[in-house]
Amino acid sequence: MKLLVTGGAGFIGSNFVHHLLRNHPADEVIVVDRLTYAGNLRNLGDALQGSCCRFVRLDICDPALRDIVKGCDAVVHFAAESHVDRSIEEAAPFVRTNVEGSWRLVDACRAGRVSRFVHVSTDEVYGSLGPAFYGLRTTILTLLLMALLRIKRPEALKEHSPDDLGRLLGLDRAPEVKTLRRKRRKLSRLAAVGRASQFGRALAERRVQARGMAMGFLYVDGHVRVYHGKHQLPKAHAARLRMATPATTDYWVNDAASDPLFVVTAEANAGLAQVDGPPDTRQARRHPRDRRERPTGQSNRPHASQPYPHGAQAGT
Repeated sequence: MKLLVTGGAGFIGSNFVHHLLRNHPADEVIVVDRLTYAGNLRNLGDALQGSCCRFVRLDICDPALRDIVKGCDAVVHFAAESHVDRSIEEAAPFVRTNVEGSWRLVDACRAGRVSRFVHVSTDEVYGSLGPAFYGLRTTILTLLLMALLRIKRPEALKEHSPDDLGRLLGLDRAPEVKTLRRKRRKLSRLAAVGRASQFGRALAERRVQARGMAMGFLYVDGHVRVYHGKHQLPKAHAARLRMATPATTDYWVNDAASDPLFVVTAEANAGLAQVDGPPDTRQARRHPRDRRERPTGQSNRPHASQPYPHGAQAGT
């Protein structure tokens, strides 16, 4: 593929050129830049040493641009006057480059029958990003990944490669520390206003709507968490330590695909069965064909004689 990159000697444009040559070494890249205050050939560095990248010093308003555009498969347009506050002092360069230059480039692409045109610009052109790139889902996944990797604080993310963490999240890079701090503060406000339970119920309802058929079979798995505090707690057997130690037990409820639905941190007893849960769950307990229903007051903890010693089953 043959690509034309305007403004490729600038900070963002040059990084794009390096990324392009690193991931698509067979592509041919033509970099066009006027080398103003925002452009510097040193930004391109080794990219110009190979035969796949060629630099042309040219103003995008120059009619000669039409000849360069011919034969290109795609054009990525970075060239622009930046630092918008400067337009207050002198607006003419901004109008000439950002408006007239962009129009001339689009016209050259139309004449040259270029199939793809990508215009990279700012919020003055495209508007605000709104919730931003890292939304709620990415924030929660990042926090879960931190828990799995034993990363206790967002500041500790500086010790890890953002590219490597990003690949685990399915992104180019993981959120920065300041971004994660800001998102975490927003999440903490849910608890401050008493809306954490409302948020959890909304997530559960969404899961039921999307995968309702998987809710007919529930797998309950007990997890023992060893307690190291100063309070007096009853002992439980910790399989990892092979001994009885002060601990709490969490009960993870999963659907038929083994995907987690919710976690119960209270002790499994008769009172827990009276908690007002989803209607489908209450109906499953009363289903006449469920011969495994236990009498009221009997513990739901698994017994060694059960065929599933690591978790209790409940199904319709």
